[in-house]
Amino acid sequence: VSASNFTATGNGLDGLHIEDNGTYNFTGTTLLSGNLDDGLDISGQGTYTFATVNALDNTDRGITVQGTSSGGSFTTTGGTISGNGGMAVFIDPITAHVVLDSISQTGGTSGVVLDHVSGSFTVNGATTISNTTGPAIAISDSPATIRFGDINITNPGAGGMSFSGVNAAVVAGNIVISGLGVGAGLDFSGSRTNFTAQSLNITGPGAAGTIGIDLADTTGGTIVVTNGGSISGVDTGVRFGIAGSLAHSANAEFSFGGGSIGGSTASLDARGLNQTLGHYAFGSTTFSEPQLFDQQNVIFVGGVGSSGD
Repeated sequence: VSASNFTATGNGLDGLHIEDNGTYNFTGTTLLSGNLDDGLDISGQGTYTFATVNALDNTDRGITVQGTSSGGSFTTTGGTISGNGGMAVFIDPITAHVVLDSISQTGGTSGVVLDHVSGSFTVNGATTISNTTGPAIAISDSPATIRFGDINITNPGAGGMSFSGVNAAVVAGNIVISGLGVGAGLDFSGSRTNFTAQSLNITGPGAAGTIGIDLADTTGGTIVVTNGGSISGVDTGVRFGIAGSLAHSANAEFSFGGGSIGGSTASLDARGLNQTLGHYAFGSTTFSEPQLFDQQNVIFVGGVGSSGD
């Protein structure tokens, strides 16, 4: 099936709905706007190739690719996903070769959900997400190469970026998370994730239980914030485990390249950290508020505390 410059606006259900397992090729610009369900909904196991996809102001999701398989493929070369009600992008699972120009999502459950995605997923421009009920971005068990430009997240309902399972390579530009009132800004707990960001700035209202970066229960992976940044207005700046048990220890190669980290209960909470697992470097980072360690752990952390080294 082939089409060029396909447009679907104002439909009572999806703008474009595909269940067939065949080969589909859409050239030019595909515009899916103002439809009462999803903009694009694919549930087959075929080959789906698009040039530019603009999914705008649809009632539910902008792009949904689900119930498929890694044997199928979904390709885009550009496009804008903006103003959709339920979610911007949901992919689970398929081999993706997705390039988008930008993503903008206000409200709904999440902005971007990638689950069991292989291949590649790239957003060249900004990803802007606010006021979701769930995590703004959720990535799980995805061997794909995943790249975002700058990310701006405001008032996420269940954390900023959440990772679970094994994720091969997630790269982002400058990340700003504000209004963190629930969960963690970057939640790596229970995952093995390779992650690199240029910088990270997290602010919140100081709500109990909030965590800037959660490394508890990590099972490997390399996590790097190249230029560091700032974490403030949270309960715990960085968590490495759970007090009282080594069973939930972090185990990652972690680097935060300077800046400042604070937390009303602890800037660093290393209780429950097995000191034989992983490495954790903070360069010239300044820490405010307490740093909590188990008595048996003697750990050097490169950085400057509130009262000196």
